[in-house]
Amino acid sequence: MPMHITDWKENFISKMITRGRNYWRAGAVKNLHCTQEKITADVEGTRLYRVEITLAGDAVATLSCTCPFAKEGANCKHMAAVLFAATHLPEAELPAPEWEKKLNSLSAETLRDFLRPLLKKDEALRNRLMLCKGDEPVRADERRLNWQRTLTQTLHAAERYSENEYDEYAEYDEEEYDEEEYDEEEESPVQELLELLDAELADLLTPEHAMLAFELVCDTAMMFESADEILEQEDIEDACRDAWMRILAIAAPAQQSAMYEWFAAAFRTWKPMPYFTAPLAFLFSYSWDEAIHQRNLALLDEKIAEWKPNAQERGGGAMVNLLSQREKTMQQLHASQEDIISFWHSHWDVPYAHDRTLKTLMAAEKWTEAIEQVKADLQTFAGEYMPCKQRREQLILLYQRANQPDLAQQAIRQYIEQYNQYSMEQIDALRATLPADAWRDEAERLLKLPTTSTIRLPLLASIEQWEQLLQRIQQHGNFEGLCTYFDPLMAWDSARTLALYRNMVNRAMQAASSRAAYCEVIRQLERMKGTDEGRQIIADLAVQWRRDYKRKCALLDELQKAGY
Repeated sequence: MPMHITDWKENFISKMITRGRNYWRAGAVKNLHCTQEKITADVEGTRLYRVEITLAGDAVATLSCTCPFAKEGANCKHMAAVLFAATHLPEAELPAPEWEKKLNSLSAETLRDFLRPLLKKDEALRNRLMLCKGDEPVRADERRLNWQRTLTQTLHAAERYSENEYDEYAEYDEEEYDEEEYDEEEESPVQELLELLDAELADLLTPEHAMLAFELVCDTAMMFESADEILEQEDIEDACRDAWMRILAIAAPAQQSAMYEWFAAAFRTWKPMPYFTAPLAFLFSYSWDEAIHQRNLALLDEKIAEWKPNAQERGGGAMVNLLSQREKTMQQLHASQEDIISFWHSHWDVPYAHDRTLKTLMAAEKWTEAIEQVKADLQTFAGEYMPCKQRREQLILLYQRANQPDLAQQAIRQYIEQYNQYSMEQIDALRATLPADAWRDEAERLLKLPTTSTIRLPLLASIEQWEQLLQRIQQHGNFEGLCTYFDPLMAWDSARTLALYRNMVNRAMQAASSRAAYCEVIRQLERMKGTDEGRQIIADLAVQWRRDYKRKCALLDELQKAGY
């Protein structure tokens, strides 16, 4: 029996719902087990992922999956696939629709007579017919040609579909959005193509036909590789990756070798960019044997050598992509940290190499070496604002990790004096290194620095300089600051604080011009309710606003709702 789970799709963005449905329809959900409290299953994706969903009554309580996307805190397509599986009857248990009953009742000759006029008018339908498997043996050239025709038609249809979807999105009115209506929309051309691909591969996943299956998937990947405006680009990449994995699993060793050569050739002709296309991402992520990973290292070295002389002119992100993949491939071969650091040192002219080396040293808790590298980097990048700022931050962290509090304190002071401070993070870190009785003098010194101009209020509050703080708020008309420090200011001088607050609230109402703005200003009145004087100010302001703004019906309405 299917489970009833209310509103579970609200936990997912629409793209994940679509992909989850595709995974479920493709039979990727395995070992499904459902109880009233919990749902567990395995989902076949790039790897086999484990999904666990806990329930509270008929609602989802928690979701978890072992895939990288979910580990970052997002709800993934694998979770959606499991929920589709849990809430739907198996296809075999669903009652057949009326049209299917009628279809089953017709003779072969009647069906041919029905289809002929339709096929004469519809080229797409003719191509679909050519993809159907009959009793004749597989003819590879013909199958591939028919598939390429289907791909071309689908690409054009998908471009039109995506353009229409973008137009509809631009006109989208959130208040009129209907999730159920959206969910039941007709499938896009790409989704139909992916269903066709599954059907096309069904009788080809044998050693005899593995190369043909591989070629069809490669044709699909390459056809859509440069189609950036296709909405379901990632769905195509996912489908190709999953298909390649299934094909390699049943291919003979000689076929696997030929397939690898196709990926390698695609990489040799690739013009580097900050990301890999689907075939290249698969080339470097698939679990090949050690000899293949060694060949991948050679491929990467060849491309790095080709690209590096003009890397900055062509785009530095491409070189970072290549070097990063080189490190990952070394890790697949279980290279030592020393070898990885040596690799990055060989590309020391690329700034990213400094970052990766530092992360490797920190991961190994080699604090002394990391500190020395950061100091050297400060010399290398002297005059470059952001690299030096990042190195100063790293130096503070490294001194703290190395248990060198005096040097950490010195590094924090240098950082505060050199870079504008937009938060109290480093100020609080410095305060933690000082005795309580020394903080006031330090704060007074920091208040004079031009780099602390944006955090003067919290600095003044840290040494309870309420007079200066109130004057600064008044001088700059800083209503947000007054709201932040309202309670301690009230404890210090309630009369002056309330007087200033009243003036600022009144100015805010003068500037308000919408119902939402009126509501926000009225909400700010609540802060003064704690004293008799404050309540009187609220009453006086309400009377004044009713008199001064008697034509602002929305304001009068909101005042009445708030009880003023």
